[in-house]
Parts: sequence; C-alpha cells; structure tokens
Amino acid sequence: MKRFLPGLLCVALALVSYGQQLKPEKPNEQSDLKAALSFELPPVSNVPGGWGGGPPETIFMDDKVVPGGKWAVRIERTSESQNSFSTITKSIDMDFSGLSLELRGFLRTEEVSDFAGL
Repeated sequence: MKRFLPGLLCVALALVSYGQQLKPEKPNEQSDLKAALSFELPPVSNVPGGWGGGPPETIFMDDKVVPGGKWAVRIERTSESQNSFSTITKSIDMDFSGLSLELRGFLRTEEVSDFAGL
C-alpha cells in the first residue's frame, strides 16, 4: 500500500488541478470585471463567448457599430422570430456586497415597435 500512496497522491493532485482549471475564476478587479462584461471572447453560435440569451437566431456579433472594443451584439427580430422578445444575458460570480454598483451600457434602436430595454 505504501508503494502506491505517492502515485495516488500525484493522481489526486492532478485531478484537483484539472478541476480548478475547468471552473472560471471569479473576477476580482475592476479590469477583470470590464473584461468579463465585454463581447471580445469568440462566439458560440451567434452568441458572444461567456454570454447567454436567445432565441439564438436573433442574436448577432457586430463589428460595424461598436462603441468600444472590437465587437458589439446586435439583436434583430422580425415578425417570424420565435418568442415575444430576445435577451442577451451574463452572470458574474462576484461579491458586490457593501459596494455601490453602477451599470452602464449602450443601446441603439432602429424600427422598434414595442419596447427595448437595458
């Protein structure tokens, strides 16, 4: 049993290390938060990396109208679009307790018939 203990310990450490690499780290600095909220990661389908939302066929990466960075997100809906609205969402695992939080964004609208919100 003692012969196998160092090998088992190495395997356990490798698995713990691998598991930690799979979990995204919590942003802890203002610059980390800015990066987490950007649209610069490669897209998954049409949705920017790290973001969610849908329906996916209404969300597009945009490199033409960009208020900052290389990419923005464009939501386009037609009368044939699924559901009654589209969203782009982001969840951030970060402790904001005791802090003031100000959210800013850029919203450009064109031919909106019901509502648009940020």
